[in-house]
Amino acid sequence: MTQILAVLWDSYKLLTAKKLFWITLGLTILIALIYASIGTYDQGVSLLFGVIKWKSDLINAQASFADHFYMKIFTDHLVPWWLGFFSIVLALISTTPIFPNFLDKGSVDVAISKPVSRTTLFLTKYIGSLLFVAAQVAIFCVICYLAQGYRLAHWSPQIFLAVPLILLAFSSIYCVIVLTAVLTRSTIFSLLMGLVMWGVGTIINGAEEGAYNYAYSPLKEIMRRSENDGQITHEIVQKISTPFPKIERLKTLLQDEVKLNGEKPDGYLDAFLNAMGADRVESAFNIQARQRHSLTYIIGSTLAYNFGVLGIACFFFNRRDY
Repeated sequence: MTQILAVLWDSYKLLTAKKLFWITLGLTILIALIYASIGTYDQGVSLLFGVIKWKSDLINAQASFADHFYMKIFTDHLVPWWLGFFSIVLALISTTPIFPNFLDKGSVDVAISKPVSRTTLFLTKYIGSLLFVAAQVAIFCVICYLAQGYRLAHWSPQIFLAVPLILLAFSSIYCVIVLTAVLTRSTIFSLLMGLVMWGVGTIINGAEEGAYNYAYSPLKEIMRRSENDGQITHEIVQKISTPFPKIERLKTLLQDEVKLNGEKPDGYLDAFLNAMGADRVESAFNIQARQRHSLTYIIGSTLAYNFGVLGIACFFFNRRDY
């Protein structure tokens, strides 16, 4: 146990010794505080705790959907863009050097000479990298949780689902980086392969979604398409996409779970657009398309991918002579 804690401590010191760690942490706290600073007053919206104000007849403290507006900033912007993209990219840049540096001559020799199995050493190093991401996301969620409780007088503990979900999304990319590092010891090439995998997985899962929409769209009759048109294509694409991690879907799972008083904060958007003379009501088909995969399928296939790639990386780590 002492040796395991020593490996985790070494990973922590390696991360905190880099300026990028503190830059990432600072950005995380800054984005969360900016969100906390957003508020409404009688005549509009304020930012930076009232320092900056915009007058608005649509969004203000008197509007019935003001609370929904505040919650939707989190679910529709912070979740997909900050938590689901920028924070993952920054975390990848920060953690990618861990394994290549660990596998350098002089470093790995000392590590594997300790009375710890190579598998335990490998997994401990990997978990240490994940703890970095978990800490960043957890700090962000705590600030947003307190902000929503203060602004809305409503507490949403579902926000903390972001920690395991974003961690799983990050791990799905990072495991490829680790496998590449074990094989090549190259930091740049490892990061590149991780980003390529992320892109390929996103494209394949997007193709599956597009094939589903084409095959089962309620507009078939209008477009004069046959009942079975596109279904075979969708089945093929779905089988291809099954082994890949569902990174984008993990983010939408979090969006689906965060609710305001037991309801998804969607109602404000219809009211807001209707007030401007527009109309946007989510169709039953779009809801069906979004929920076409079960939670077990999304989490299970993503975990299976992670375990598979990590298993291969661990195999090569155990077999290689250092």
